[in-house]
Amino acid sequence: MPERFKLLYSTRIEQRDLRVRLPNVPWSFVEPHADQAMRNHDQTLERLNERGGLAPSELLAVIEHRRYVSMDESVALDVICALLAARPAPAKERP
Repeated sequence: MPERFKLLYSTRIEQRDLRVRLPNVPWSFVEPHADQAMRNHDQTLERLNERGGLAPSELLAVIEHRRYVSMDESVALDVICALLAARPAPAKERP
């Protein structure tokens, strides 16, 4: 299982700044939503990741357990970043 889930970015000129803002998405953040990814994309998270990942709006739909609807990628990215920031810090390993 990979450590990170890939996010796609738009190559449209007005959305190129998204490429710089893409966060590292831990696999543990998306794995609990594997069933929704299958419902939305008819592919496993592993296969989606192999193919380059999901756009922020697609990933947000998976995380929110809803069907995909088109939305501004920048808004979706802001929500994903807020959700990632709100996650509890991983427990440190004890020696």
